[in-house]
Amino acid sequence: MTPDAPNQFSSIFYQKPINTVHFKARFDVYLGSKDSGADGIVFAFVREPGLGIEGYGGQMAFLTGLDGYGIEFDTFPTRGGTPGNQPDRENHVGVSKAEPGTTVGKGFALYQNDDLPHDLERGYWLSAEVHFTSGHVQMWMSRSSLPWARELVIEYTIPDWQDYEAYLGFTAATGGSYNAHRVDNVAFSGVDPGIRQNWHVDASAPESGDGQSWETPFKTIQRAMNIAFDGDIVTVAPGTYLENIDFGGKNIVLQSKDPLDPDTVDNTIIDGSQLGPVVAFTGTEVGTCVLSGFTIRNGSAYTGGGISGGWRWDTHTRATILNNTITDNLAEEGGGVSYCDGIIKSNRITNNEAKKQGGGLYGCDGMIMGNTITDNRCTGPMGGGGALNFCGGLIANNQISRNVSGGYAGGLYLCGGTIQSNLITHNSAGMMGGELYGGDGIIINNTIVENEAGAGYDGGGLYQYSGTIMNCIIWDNVPEQLVDCSMPTYSLIQGWSEGGEGNKSYVSDLFVYGEGDYHLHPDSRCIDSGRRPYPIASGLDMDGHLRIVEKYITSNPLVDMGAYEYNSKPFEITEFNLRPNGTRRIVWSAQPDDTYTIWWRKHSD
Repeated sequence: MTPDAPNQFSSIFYQKPINTVHFKARFDVYLGSKDSGADGIVFAFVREPGLGIEGYGGQMAFLTGLDGYGIEFDTFPTRGGTPGNQPDRENHVGVSKAEPGTTVGKGFALYQNDDLPHDLERGYWLSAEVHFTSGHVQMWMSRSSLPWARELVIEYTIPDWQDYEAYLGFTAATGGSYNAHRVDNVAFSGVDPGIRQNWHVDASAPESGDGQSWETPFKTIQRAMNIAFDGDIVTVAPGTYLENIDFGGKNIVLQSKDPLDPDTVDNTIIDGSQLGPVVAFTGTEVGTCVLSGFTIRNGSAYTGGGISGGWRWDTHTRATILNNTITDNLAEEGGGVSYCDGIIKSNRITNNEAKKQGGGLYGCDGMIMGNTITDNRCTGPMGGGGALNFCGGLIANNQISRNVSGGYAGGLYLCGGTIQSNLITHNSAGMMGGELYGGDGIIINNTIVENEAGAGYDGGGLYQYSGTIMNCIIWDNVPEQLVDCSMPTYSLIQGWSEGGEGNKSYVSDLFVYGEGDYHLHPDSRCIDSGRRPYPIASGLDMDGHLRIVEKYITSNPLVDMGAYEYNSKPFEITEFNLRPNGTRRIVWSAQPDDTYTIWWRKHSD
């Protein structure tokens, strides 16, 4: 908008007005790097487009002569506490009013915020997102590489507001100093900020459109994400997208056309070209932010080669990650996924590599549920966790198999929380803990078989676990099943002779016939041998069936050992009938302590 020279000024406006009842705007701003206080930029919403009074910047070419309001990015103090205004400090954002006839130095500063984490004149592009509803202004700013996590920097209601048809645009000026001013990635929307918009992406389109339909899609995913606002949905057509995408703190839904279809997932590919994490979050996103239905591959980063959930160890996203294939990624920590504390569900996390810790996942403390975590590796000789490292939430109903660590724990390393109803097999470590090393949470109803520690080392199964071990099948691990662990209960442990309530050391007909099938044999003594009452966390077995079957819903229900509940089934209504007294009876396969809600509608005959 202005070159790097003194006494420069300009404006640019969209030529179709938008009613100020509702609008949203998203843009990037660049305010130079001179630290010289060269006026600044205003995002303006005025009754008529134009340019403020010229000469020495004209107060960012906005406050002197236009008619309306604006959000200023101000780098020079010019209004030293004039009547009715706040004192003007450099390096602030704020809300200002412009009126025809206003002279230099007499603009109206309604609100200012100079408590910003970074100087605006740092030579960086800064991202801004504005939501406006009848005089109520909200603006967020962010810059992932500073790092500056998405932060609400303006929340202000303009007094005595009256809606009008506004032209949206930008003004800028340098005053008597030097700085380049620029704007980019601009998007306006005249809809209610609470309404979701749908954006479309298709790499095969002949040219990039406005993204509002499949006839005019964007060609790149990041372009759609830059335009999208919180709550919007970005849908991506099958194709290979050579991108390293960044959510930038936005709570949007990014999805393939059909996240539940394996063919769609296999053919909707985001390839990071080993230029960084394939998908990056800032760490401020919440559960309404969703990533679903992609193959995420060929990323390379220090943490999170496939998906990086934040830039720091103490900043973790809570985004929801569903139905993706995360494969062939490389990192020092977290080859597949790092720093994600939201729901990680029904993903295939395979063939990722970490040089230090966590071949599959690292530092993820949310709900890790229903995933296939296989063939990942931690290659460092002193590293840990071929599959998972430092994951402390609910780890349930996952298949964790054939993962390898050059150091400790082929499967899970120092994972706390609740580890429940997982099938954990054929993992191997170069040192101790073929399946698991360390931790102090609760391990319940897992099938832990055929894992292996390194030659000359202990603990093919569990090594130095100090938490609760309950209702598990721990079998055929090499060289031992448990070493230096707390006392298990109600578990089947091969060769066990240390006692403990409810433990068994031998059963015949343990699993059903067929290689690799770990469902219980009908004659297995593991059936109905788990601890009573059952301390439910997820309430489901490895198949997603109810852990407590219908016939055992009592004050002292019976459960099985291991990851699979024998002869169980999914939730279902088993009876619905009209009784002689005119009432209706409904019976369903409930779980103890669960809460159920029933809706009904009366129909006339």
